[in-house]
Amino acid sequence: MIPSASTSSLSALAKHSRSSVKSKVEAESADRALLECQVKELLAEAKAKEFEISKLRMELQRCRGKGSPQEAGTPDGTSEREQTEANSTDTQTLIEEMKAKNRCFQKELSALQQENQTLKEKLILLENSPVSCDNTITRSTSLTSPNKPSVNGVVPEISNTKMAAGGPLNGSPVKTSISSGSDITKGSPSPDSSEFEKIPSRSDSVSSSIKGIAPSPKEQDLSLQCLTERIQKMEESHHSTAEELQATLQELADQQQVVQELTAENERLSEEKSLLQTSLQQQRERVELLAQKNETLLQRLREQVQSQEVEASRASRAAELEQRLAEQVESSRFEREKLVDIQQQLTGSLRALEKEHQEAQAAVRGLKDELEILQEQLEREKEVGAEATRLAREQHQALEASRVENECLKAQVETERQKVLELNAVQSASNSTELQALLKAAHTDRDKLELNCTELKQELLQAHKDIEHIQGLLSKAEADQQKHQERLESQEHDHNASMLALEEKSRDGENQIKDLQETIFELEDQVEQQRAVQLHTNQIILDLESQIKRLEEHKTEQDKQLKAMSKQMKDETQEWRRFQADLQTAVVVANDIKVEAQQEVRTLRRRLQEEQERSARLATELEHIQGARSRTEEGSLSDSDGGPQWCGIAMTQNAPGSESESSTPSEPGATVKSLIKSFDTAVKNGPASTVQMPTSPRSPLSGIPVRTAPAAAVSPIQRPSGIKPLSKTLERRINLVDSSHSVDELKPSSLMRKSPSLESVIKTPAALSSRTSPFTYSRANSKLNVERTDPLAALAREYGGSKRNALLKWCQKKTEGYPNVDVTNFSSSWSDGLAFCALLHTYLPAHIPYQELISQDKGRNLTLAFQAAESIGIKPSLDIDELMHTDRPDWQSVMQYVSQIYKYFET
Repeated sequence: MIPSASTSSLSALAKHSRSSVKSKVEAESADRALLECQVKELLAEAKAKEFEISKLRMELQRCRGKGSPQEAGTPDGTSEREQTEANSTDTQTLIEEMKAKNRCFQKELSALQQENQTLKEKLILLENSPVSCDNTITRSTSLTSPNKPSVNGVVPEISNTKMAAGGPLNGSPVKTSISSGSDITKGSPSPDSSEFEKIPSRSDSVSSSIKGIAPSPKEQDLSLQCLTERIQKMEESHHSTAEELQATLQELADQQQVVQELTAENERLSEEKSLLQTSLQQQRERVELLAQKNETLLQRLREQVQSQEVEASRASRAAELEQRLAEQVESSRFEREKLVDIQQQLTGSLRALEKEHQEAQAAVRGLKDELEILQEQLEREKEVGAEATRLAREQHQALEASRVENECLKAQVETERQKVLELNAVQSASNSTELQALLKAAHTDRDKLELNCTELKQELLQAHKDIEHIQGLLSKAEADQQKHQERLESQEHDHNASMLALEEKSRDGENQIKDLQETIFELEDQVEQQRAVQLHTNQIILDLESQIKRLEEHKTEQDKQLKAMSKQMKDETQEWRRFQADLQTAVVVANDIKVEAQQEVRTLRRRLQEEQERSARLATELEHIQGARSRTEEGSLSDSDGGPQWCGIAMTQNAPGSESESSTPSEPGATVKSLIKSFDTAVKNGPASTVQMPTSPRSPLSGIPVRTAPAAAVSPIQRPSGIKPLSKTLERRINLVDSSHSVDELKPSSLMRKSPSLESVIKTPAALSSRTSPFTYSRANSKLNVERTDPLAALAREYGGSKRNALLKWCQKKTEGYPNVDVTNFSSSWSDGLAFCALLHTYLPAHIPYQELISQDKGRNLTLAFQAAESIGIKPSLDIDELMHTDRPDWQSVMQYVSQIYKYFET
């Protein structure tokens, strides 16, 4: 299992490259949803208008039904004719009004239908556009689950009878992102979607019943073919997405292993650093011991040499060397502590960023859930508002009906009054009983009509009150709905802003993670530089110890020579006194002997002074690390003076020395050059021969681009550091002083025999290299080394994204312009063999006649491609028989084979 922190961070890195595509898809889906909402609103308005038309028709029929009983209930023919005329006029006016309203409704309905048709055409254009289709298909396949196939949160419905009878195609739910032109309104989640299908087209009359138009067989075939094509495209995109997901998971596992190996390597480097610190401490102790020995030697030299200026310069130089060494040790310790602190801070900030990223993702999910809940509340409020408007319209219609009925009753009252007046006139003319009976009947009818009129007035007032109450409720509901909608819009705007802020924050976190990774690799590079500097420091310490050893040996020899010369001087003075006592009688000879003795004394004193000067020069060379003058000139001067003679007899004691000194001037030419060459080769080859540190063929920063070049590749001698190399004059003087020694003394074996401290110094790096050798072996076979030497990693850095996507983009770039080749994945796009042929044709056009190839001849295509690849040394890792019998080969095998082609031609 992959840890959640690394999975979230790596998934965020993988999703970052697709943010632009998702933004385009979301923009197009938003436009499409807006168009669908407009269509639904227009259809709802058309349905409401049709409902009003039907209500008016029913009211007209009811008025006509009321007119016929009233005609039957009139007692005489005159009243019936007047009533029928009044009713006919009322009905005619009402019919004219109804016709005018009907014409207005027809115009509005035709305009709505035209607008609906234009919106349908726009939707069809959006459906046929390749960008929106591909993007919506990709989004529908990547975001929906197999159990709940949905497009933008809407469950698609298919109303074709063939689809209903045949069931889902290919045994899987149909995942369509854009419905066809015949069922464009079926993706709505509202309960009136089935009724919207029944709205008549422009060819239907207004008076016809509301029915849906059944599609013709051609339209059904076209829609079925379109659906099958979309299903195939969606299956193809589904397989491509699954293939990309598997490749991403595999690369995530590889990256996890690389991270583990990097942590192990970091621990190994820390162990090596601790070992280097311990060795540096040991070297420091040895340097202190050597400094103490050096102090004793300097003290002895100070006893022999009485120059105060040389002594002051010697002390200042020693203090400067100690200070430089202490500063170097302190700077190395401070650098180590600083690197450890920076590494801890970087790891802490990396974990904090990953935690913030997870919290941001959880907040985004919560905001999405809250947005869905608010949308559901908005839908419910819309339904309540629609119900309120419907009730208001019904009350309005009832009010209109009562008003018309009231007017009719008023007209009847007027006619009855006229009848009463006529009856009164007739009564005044004749007092017949029949007329009185008619008058009584008329009075009773009038009373009834007045009662009916008062009741109708009361009902009218009550209806007015109800209408006003309903209108108030409706206005209040509309105001509440408007406020709720505004609140929802503001909340949605805030949610969108917060989502954008969270996305920006996540992008900033990813950039910070990249910067932290780069700084980590830079710190690793600095660790390698520090290791190289420490190796160089160890080599310089070894060289200084060898030089001190040589100086000590040379000093002992000089002491021996000084003692021999002092003894020789004493012997000479005694012998001179003996000769002086024995030959007192010979004045001339004595004078000659005296002159010669004085000359010899002066010579010896001069030689003694020269030896003291040589000792002083050696002391200054030890303190200032600068060589003394050449001893060859002094040897020649001592030879030119000659040995002490008396009466033509040479001293036999100085003969061997003079012979050796006289023989040295003939040899310095070759001996000094050979010593300088051997010293230079020892300095250059010293770190490689004594201390063997494990080195990898490539820097750890080769996998990720950095801002600075790795300084560990530079030689430690070329890198500026606090310890300066020896000057050429100093090397020449030291080599001239050591010309009397053999070249074999410069070997590590002789140094180890003479100094136990040097032996331990040389053995410690060897032990260190032996301890670090298992790490080198394990690192050579690790996944990290494979990752660094993988050419696909560089390709992924060039194109961005994963290795699979980078290789796929490279294949698309190479096969661009070739007919019948569409590389979208590593499975079905390579099954016919044309993609292999096109890819190899770009490099080997003579081996593959691409113009003669067709996609149906899979065997020939695959055979030509594999033979062409095998002719240049690429072994076929795919089976032709297996590729012949399947349309979806194993994408990993195909990707491996294509990567072999890339490695052969591009690396």
